[in-house]
Amino acid sequence: DPKVVAESSRRWQSYTAADKARIQREGGQIYQDMAALLGRDPADAAVQAVVARWHQHLRAFYEPTPNILRGLGQAYAQEPQFSAFFAALHPDLPAFLSQAIDAYVASGAAAR
Repeated sequence: DPKVVAESSRRWQSYTAADKARIQREGGQIYQDMAALLGRDPADAAVQAVVARWHQHLRAFYEPTPNILRGLGQAYAQEPQFSAFFAALHPDLPAFLSQAIDAYVASGAAAR
């Protein structure tokens, strides 16, 4: 969606260098925390708490709808550029992220 891309770019450019570094660290920590939970049920409360942090993190860029969240989860597992990034952290992470995000959206939490 061009509007989402434009909003993301506008927000990113508005941040200071310190803000950008903090946002990038937060994102990296979220994915490391998710990798540490591999093997749990994707709907497990601890997993879902990390997905909620991820959802909040995305708001640094734009306001993600439930459909955008679900689409990102699918892309993380299916699109080579995303899946390679997450697989570098752990080979099972792309599919696990996708399942955890699906559970998050299905629970209604994404609408909050």
